[in-house]
Amino acid sequence: SAASQAQWDAWIDWLAIEALSWGPYYRTGEEVAAYTHAIPEQSVVLRPDGALCDPQTGKPRVLMVRYPHGTALDKRVAGERWNTSPIDRLILLCRAQEVRIGLATVFREIVSPSSRRSTRIFGDPDTSSDAPWNQATFASIRSARTTRAEGPRRHQA
Repeated sequence: SAASQAQWDAWIDWLAIEALSWGPYYRTGEEVAAYTHAIPEQSVVLRPDGALCDPQTGKPRVLMVRYPHGTALDKRVAGERWNTSPIDRLILLCRAQEVRIGLATVFREIVSPSSRRSTRIFGDPDTSSDAPWNQATFASIRSARTTRAEGPRRHQA
């Protein structure tokens, strides 16, 4: 339902801003409009829905795309003539923007494609319990926020 999709979208924003500590470096809407990639031969423009931007350069370090509930991230996008999956489209978008980490989300599933395979990360906005995250992927996504100027984050005792 639309309410469930809106709830999931809000949870994804919370995940990026709070849980991953991206805070003001996480951009959405018009702020990420510059990070598009046109595929003229297919009459398609790939657009991120969110981006973690480097505080020094403003360049994206992570791109995020969202798809509606029911979209298969590893299958051809229904109703379109271009025979590519959302994951393949995200990989093309990331390469065009020279970004190494991309996240594709569809309702309660998050996928982070790598050069050879996708890592599935699951979360549930309906519960307060911890989701069974893929720890290595979560750590790499979280560390994408750290810049050379900031250095690694240290925990306070």
